[in-house]
Amino acid sequence: MDNFKKVNDIDGKLANIGKLYAISAFFRSAIKEKDNRLDMINIKIKQVRDEQDSLLAGIDMLELQRLINVDMEDYLLTLPLSDVITYKTAEAKASHVGKFIHNFDKIRTSLTKKERISFKEVGEQVFKIHHTPLYELDELQQLQNYLLAEHREHESTVNAYKAKFREFQNKSLVAYEEEYNKRSHERQMLLNEKVKAETERLIVIKNEIANFKIIVPNEFKTIIDELLTVKP
Repeated sequence: MDNFKKVNDIDGKLANIGKLYAISAFFRSAIKEKDNRLDMINIKIKQVRDEQDSLLAGIDMLELQRLINVDMEDYLLTLPLSDVITYKTAEAKASHVGKFIHNFDKIRTSLTKKERISFKEVGEQVFKIHHTPLYELDELQQLQNYLLAEHREHESTVNAYKAKFREFQNKSLVAYEEEYNKRSHERQMLLNEKVKAETERLIVIKNEIANFKIIVPNEFKTIIDELLTVKP
């Protein structure tokens, strides 16, 4: 007991120690809150581009798809009515005449194999029947040659328009690529502007947070002043 000294006003000193712990906890909490806010704003700054990209309207691909999904009807809409009539007429005739041409081989084969003379028994009498074809083979050949020439002519007209249609398709594809690149560039420029503006706004907030000062509650000021004025 000889080494111990009597401590005066022990209740008051313990109360001050408690207040010191409270002050320490207050400052730690305030500093942690400030750091948390800085971390949150830093995360937002890193995510600005992705966030703005999701908010910005995308390129209207449905509209652009029309440029690469063109068909013959789209091409015909660009032509004068006279050309449309010429193409449609040639297409119909080529299809119609083509069906007849393919049937000629069957008709020729049938005529070649068909007997010209046959016999028919009627009661006790037998009659000889001569079969006279409506068309001779030479006539059919001439008609087939004529139709083949007609078919070639109509097909040539159809193929000429189809060749022009392929050129139309290629031009549409080029137009699609140019328009897509143009819209993509415009969107990227707009996105960059929005990212820049939002980043600048967040940096202002970040600087404000960084400059936050901890305001000491009035109930802590007295004991802090006492600690600062304690003489060694």
